[in-house]
Amino acid sequence: MKTFLVLALLSTFSSFVSASDVPQLQCFGTEPFWEIATDSQGFLSISGPLSDAKKFYAKTTLRNAEGTTAGFAFQIEAEDQAHNILKLNIVKADCNDGMSDNIYPYTALVDVEGKILSGCCN
Repeated sequence: MKTFLVLALLSTFSSFVSASDVPQLQCFGTEPFWEIATDSQGFLSISGPLSDAKKFYAKTTLRNAEGTTAGFAFQIEAEDQAHNILKLNIVKADCNDGMSDNIYPYTALVDVEGKILSGCCN
């Protein structure tokens, strides 16, 4: 049910905002291990599973899901210099990393270079 809700929300994003409105997040996933960080200037960096090196993305946009309150479900889309697109989809829903007893406030789905990655954010 949670997966269906996430997918339904992600299909209805609208309301673009500026990159400076992108929230600062630390997101990660396990099996495969990956990390994404956002900063106050709207840049994203990613490490693993594509490579050990971090990729920095620019030209960031943030869209809130229609029919939800701001910050409940949103998508951060970014493009790097080689025009690769990264979409970080966030839903305010408890998330467990599957390796600890920690609960994180956001669930993440990442669409990057033909892969869909699942994880948590705080």
